[in-house]
Amino acid sequence: MGYLQLGICHRMSVHKDKMTKMKLTNEMLISKLNKEMDMSLFNYGENENEITFVIKEPILIQLHNFMQFQFSLYPQNKSETKEFEALLNRVTNASYKELIELSKERSIYNFQHNQISHKIQVDSWNWLQVDVSLFVIFVEGKILMEGYNSFLGYFENLVRSSSGNWSIAGAFRGFIQ
Repeated sequence: MGYLQLGICHRMSVHKDKMTKMKLTNEMLISKLNKEMDMSLFNYGENENEITFVIKEPILIQLHNFMQFQFSLYPQNKSETKEFEALLNRVTNASYKELIELSKERSIYNFQHNQISHKIQVDSWNWLQVDVSLFVIFVEGKILMEGYNSFLGYFENLVRSSSGNWSIAGAFRGFIQ
């Protein structure tokens, strides 16, 4: 059982030793990840232990308008409308670091931080763990689901296709955690 969580992936990391065991190159990794989201939205980083991808600041600037549009599509009552407006005010002009701090406070139901261990298929028999950090903008109650990746992919594609000029939508993801 878990919660349906939809939001913006802002950071991903992969352990290099696991990639080496699978004979996976950086280019192959980026190609696999690019099938799930637009990797051009992320800056590449590397140290001796891991490879990281962090969302680019110019993309993150779109967060306020993107969230405003997404919230407008969400059925809501008056108290939720006030919560969304208060959140949007706090997100406006916030830096990356401030957004992380705000999301980790968990003081706002529809803006939380979560870390997810996600697996991508490398080949027929191998799966690689990708640690995903997410700005969760929608949380829906406890649900029991197994094997609903296609269903979540539908939500992701729906948000991306309805997001007009916001390239930040390419980093939108859905998880059950």
